Amino acid sequence: MILEFEKVVDCGSCEPCPTSADALQHLQDGTTSYFWEAFRVPKNSWGPPPGEYDTTAYPVSKKKCGYSLIFGRIRFYPESVTGDLDSVWGHEAGPAGILPSTRTRPTWWDSEPPLESASRNVFSEWNCCEGEGQHNSLVVDGQGIGPYVPPY
Repeated sequence: MILEFEKVVDCGSCEPCPTSADALQHLQDGTTSYFWEAFRVPKNSWGPPPGEYDTTAYPVSKKKCGYSLIFGRIRFYPESVTGDLDSVWGHEAGPAGILPSTRTRPTWWDSEPPLESASRNVFSEWNCCEGEGQHNSLVVDGQGIGPYVPPY
């Protein structure tokens, strides 16, 4: 399972807090970042093995507020197309943690048809200004839309 992420993160001081309008501006002016990560899935499965999760986290500081907007495109490719991504990619993209990752678009991403595809979009916002301590997350995927519930 290969995931392509387009990410916008903006964290700023409390006055004014970055807004969703700022996020749209980042998308329009191209100041987003991309990376690809690989999740090995069992044969004939469409997700990670039981007990494994794909998560994202950002450090949040007092007197800061901001948002994270991630557009994820998920594609399933056999290793015969991708090669062994542990050795081909290594761990180039920090946000992917221990997963094989790259910041360079794979040559086969646009030329080889995936076995299956899906998407997942995540929006988080936080406000740690003057006792606010608020955080909201929203996940949008093929299952609909709703608040994020951690797997633990």
